Amino acid sequence: MRLILQTPALQAHSVPRYAEWRGVIADYVARRQGIRPDDLVPQLVAHVSLALALTAYQQWLERSDVTLTQLLDASMAALREHVRA
Repeated sequence: MRLILQTPALQAHSVPRYAEWRGVIADYVARRQGIRPDDLVPQLVAHVSLALALTAYQQWLERSDVTLTQLLDASMAALREHVRA
């Protein structure tokens, strides 16, 4: 992840992978809600999920005192709190 997050050429290569990842999330959300994957909510959840994961990865690479799982959980909790506020 450090290479991907810090190397522009690898970041460009990751764009199609991120799009595939977002597609999987959007498909899942759409199936659960009975809507299309390209509707607003599935797309929103897909993009936010990718941002949440990338933020957790960045923090994980910078910190040795927490696990990636802890950071993913903390990121989701922080987002939940922010949305409620």
